[in-house]
Amino acid sequence: MINIFSSITYTNKDRIEDYFMKHPWLKNVVTRAHKKLKEYFPKEKFELCYKIDTANFHRGDGEEEGYLVLYVVTKMKPRPAKDILVKFDEEWWVNQNKQCYDHLAININSIGAKK
Repeated sequence: MINIFSSITYTNKDRIEDYFMKHPWLKNVVTRAHKKLKEYFPKEKFELCYKIDTANFHRGDGEEEGYLVLYVVTKMKPRPAKDILVKFDEEWWVNQNKQCYDHLAININSIGAKK
């Protein structure tokens, strides 16, 4: 059962658990990314989702190709939120193992914010 942090909401929880079973090292990456993101977005909530890679829907063996997305769920205006995420990318995410990039994306989900 997934229980990284109580402040993360999970979408497609069964798929996420399966993905962690296939890539157990990724759970630690998500944990570290979430902890670091809280420094940049201390008041925001987070959502972890499993997404199907539509560009490579099938690998040819009948298996779906997917990845995880860790969303910062915010009411901030999109531009300032993206600016903070870029700073996070430049200061922390870019220094992570390149293997992470194929399995985890980090993005903003602006809810109720006006542009």
